[in-house]
Amino acid sequence: MTLAAVNLIPRAYRERRVVLSRARRWMFGTVALASTVGVAWAVMSSRVVENRQWLAGQLVAARADAEEKSRLVAEAQSSHSAALRRLASARAVAGHPDWSVLLALLARARGEGLVLERVEVRPVVKTEPKNESESNANGADTRAALHSEPLYQLDIRGVAESQSLVAQYLLSLERIGLFDSVRLQETKPRTIGARGVVEFGLDCAIAAGAKANSKGSSRSAGVNSDGGPGR
Repeated sequence: MTLAAVNLIPRAYRERRVVLSRARRWMFGTVALASTVGVAWAVMSSRVVENRQWLAGQLVAARADAEEKSRLVAEAQSSHSAALRRLASARAVAGHPDWSVLLALLARARGEGLVLERVEVRPVVKTEPKNESESNANGADTRAALHSEPLYQLDIRGVAESQSLVAQYLLSLERIGLFDSVRLQETKPRTIGARGVVEFGLDCAIAAGAKANSKGSSRSAGVNSDGGPGR
């Protein structure tokens, strides 16, 4: 004969143990899940920091590269401008203009009460592209400079007894017909010793080879190559 097993532990106590066991399992599971999430968050945070540092390094490198390219462009532009100036100077030397004729004209045009202190001559390139397609093509500025007409810019400085003498001298230079343009740059009062005078500056432009280097141009202006009156 088989005897049935009898559990003498009270039912309420057994149910309480089951509930406590389930609670412990839920607690352990929650702690494990929280730990896993924490580890994953820590890993992701470290990777985000690493990515930010990498992006910052890339940004610094890009900025340095952009600055280097800007410096190279500026150097290229400076070299291009210097080449154009050398080209203008070479053309000016090749033209061999007779500056004594020009100086004689400037001295001849002034009247009493006006003194020239400085006459500076410098070549200037006037860039004029031959056609529209050439101006839009790559390197158009260089080709325009090669085909442009060189000019000479005259910077005339001096003093006069009055403003009217400066105006008369400017008109005299215009009437010569040698200059493409004559422009009054500035006038200002100045004292020489105990005497008040007017200091002035003039800008004159002349084509190189059109009139400046020929004796015929000086005769047409009213003087010959030695500075005397033309016949």
